[in-house]
Amino acid sequence: EYSLPKNYFAFLDSLAPQNAKRSRQLFQELLASYAPEQLFYSLIKRIRQLIVLKEGNAHKVKETAKMASWQLDRLQGQAAKWPTGALQKFYASLHAIEIKLKSGALPMELSKQLDVLLLGKT
Repeated sequence: EYSLPKNYFAFLDSLAPQNAKRSRQLFQELLASYAPEQLFYSLIKRIRQLIVLKEGNAHKVKETAKMASWQLDRLQGQAAKWPTGALQKFYASLHAIEIKLKSGALPMELSKQLDVLLLGKT
């Protein structure tokens, strides 16, 4: 049996502009147990889910349509913390990082690049 540490979901749940320092702290803790790539793709998935919910398309996307109501409520609350357009901008930054990562053009280690992104310095 493989279980995720509690701070894994605390990290994903902390993602919001006003929680940048907390998100970064949890991210740093998780790097002791996870490869940055694992956290990167979890981050992409969570932001994608938040965009779907923020746009009111939860019932149209298979991933969110099958979620329990408590999960949707929790994600809706998190999505509400993001100003309009901020989720798309953050997702675009993740996309740019992914392209650079896959093409070998990332100017620094992935963990450091995500650190900068989480602090809102991009």
